[in-house]
Amino acid sequence: MDYHHVIEAAGVVSLGLVAYSYLVRWFEAGPPARRRWRPVATGLTFGAVAIVLMISRIHVGEDRFVDARVIPIALVALVEGGPAGALAAAVAAGYRIWLGGSGAVAGVIGIAATAAAAGAVRVWARRDGGVGLRHSFALSLAVWLITAASFLMTSGNRARSPDPYPRAFRKRRVASAGESAARMNEIAATPRAPASLTSLTRSGVMPPIAMTGMRSPRATSASRSRPWGGPYGRLLGVA
Repeated sequence: MDYHHVIEAAGVVSLGLVAYSYLVRWFEAGPPARRRWRPVATGLTFGAVAIVLMISRIHVGEDRFVDARVIPIALVALVEGGPAGALAAAVAAGYRIWLGGSGAVAGVIGIAATAAAAGAVRVWARRDGGVGLRHSFALSLAVWLITAASFLMTSGNRARSPDPYPRAFRKRRVASAGESAARMNEIAATPRAPASLTSLTRSGVMPPIAMTGMRSPRATSASRSRPWGGPYGRLLGVA
C-alpha cells in the first residue's frame, strides 16, 4: 500500500470537513430563505469531495486500487439528512457511471447503499436523542460490509468481462505513478511493433517503420540538388 495516497485521501476529507464548517456557519447566520439551500450546498460539497477521492485513489497492489468515496457520503447523510446524502450520492454515482468499466454497476450500488445505510442510522439516532458511539460504530460496520460486497461484485464482473480495463483507463493519456507495465502498454499511444522482428525493448516504444525500398543513407543524404535531404528532387512542403 502506498501510504502517501492514504495521507492524500485523509487531507481531502479534512478539507471537505473544513468547507462544511464554513458552510454551516454561513447558513446559520443567514435568513431563513438562505437556510433552505443548505442541503443542496452540503450535498454538492460532499459529492465533489467523493469525486476527488475517486480521483485520488489508493494503490494497494499491482493492479488493485481503493478509494474513500463512501466516507463523505456517509458523513453528510448521517449529519445533514436524506436530501443532502441523496444529492451527494447522485453526484458521486454520476461520475462513477461516466468512468465506466466493469465495476461501474457495483460502484453505483455501493454508493447508493452507503447513503441508504447512513440515512437509516440517522433515523435510529434521532429516536435515541442524537448520534452516539454505537450509531457511529454501526454505520462504520455497515459501510465496511457494503464496500466488501462491492469488491466481490467487481471481482466477479472482471472475471466475466473480456475487457479488464475500464473506459477511464483507456481515456487517460498518461500513466500514473505505480501503474503496472500492462496498463502502461494500454495507455501508450505508440502501436506495438511485431516482437519477432525487433527486440523486446524496441517493440514497446518504437512506431512501425514504412519500408520504401530505398537505402536510408541514399534516401536521406543531402546534396547540391537536394540540400534538404530526401528521395525527391524538390521540396514538397513542411507540415
